[in-house]
Amino acid sequence: MGKITGFKDYKRENFKRRNVSERINDWKEIYFPWTDKQANEQASRCMDCGVPFVTMVAHWVI
Repeated sequence: MGKITGFKDYKRENFKRRNVSERINDWKEIYFPWTDKQANEQASRCMDCGVPFVTMVAHWVI
């Protein structure tokens, strides 16, 4: 489980997307990856609700 107050302490942060004009020229990832710090903060927002699809929303499984 994440930090008990993590969902209040940290704002939800979505992945930043690459510019469309760059993306149409290649098959690289659309989203920029999070830093380790960002990933840890977002993971600490988890309230361990037990709903399986919640962990897949950001295109990766926790």
